[in-house]
Amino acid sequence: MIISIKKVNNIICAIVLSLIIVSTPSLSLAESSTSFTDISGHWAEPQLMLAYQNGLMQGSNNQIFPNSALTRGELATILSRAFNYKDSADISAFTDVPSTEWYADGIAKSVAYGLLNGTSSTTMSPKDNVSRQEVFTIMYRALALTPINNITLNFKDSADIADYALEPISTMVALDYAKGNLGYLRPLDNMSRAEFATLMNRIIGQYITQPDMYTQTDIIMGSVMIKCPGVTLTNITIYGDLFIAPDAQPDLKNVTINGRKIQIANSKNAEKLPNVKN
Repeated sequence: MIISIKKVNNIICAIVLSLIIVSTPSLSLAESSTSFTDISGHWAEPQLMLAYQNGLMQGSNNQIFPNSALTRGELATILSRAFNYKDSADISAFTDVPSTEWYADGIAKSVAYGLLNGTSSTTMSPKDNVSRQEVFTIMYRALALTPINNITLNFKDSADIADYALEPISTMVALDYAKGNLGYLRPLDNMSRAEFATLMNRIIGQYITQPDMYTQTDIIMGSVMIKCPGVTLTNITIYGDLFIAPDAQPDLKNVTINGRKIQIANSKNAEKLPNVKN
C-alpha cells in the first residue's frame, strides 16, 4: 500500500518530533503492525520497511528476504512501481517471460522505458541475479541523469568496473547515490534486496501518490517523487531532488528545489539501447 501524504501528515510530524527522524516518510497505523520475521535487527530494517510501505517491495509468508540477491524480474517490477510507468512494450519475443508470470508486466514496462534489454534476442533471463554495477547502470537510465565524469573513483576495486558502467557509476557516486563499504564498491557482486531498498530510499525519500495541493507541512526532508497527475505544490522548499513521473505534470507555485528537477522520460523518448546484459 502506498501512503497518501495528506492523510498521514499528522503521524509523520509526531514521529519526526519523537524519534528525530527527518529524512524518511513514516508508517501509517495500519502499516506499522506489519511484521516481517526476517528483518528484526537487520542493518537495513528501516529501509526495507519503507520499501514495503511505499509499495516497492512485497514480502511472502511474513518474510521480505533481505539477504536474497535481487533478480532482473524483481528489479523491473520495483522500478515500474516506483516510477508509475504506464506504457508496455511487446515482449512476446522473449520466450522466458510468460505473460502469466508476476514479473511480466514490470519487464514489459521497463523495456518500454529503455531500462532493460534482452540477454539475447529471445531471452530476458528474469530469474538471473543482478550485479551492483548493472543496477547502478539501470538506475542511471531510470533517473535520466546527466553524466558526471570529472571525478576519480578511488575504490580499491575500481578496476573491476565494466566500461559500460563507468559513466553511470561515476555519476551515481558523484551524486552520493552509489556507495561502497570499507573502500570497496563490489561492482561484480550481486545486489541484495536490502541493498536495493537502501539505494531506492537514498534516491527518493517521499512519494506523492494522490492528486491534491501540498504545502510545506506535507513535505519532509529528502528527495520527492510525484507519481500522479493533479498535484500542486505551493510555497515549498524541497530539500533534495524533485522527480516527476512520466504522466505527472505538477503545478509548481513558488517552489524552491535545493537539488535538481528531473522529469522521468516517457517511453516514446526511450533511447535504443545496445543489446548487452544489463
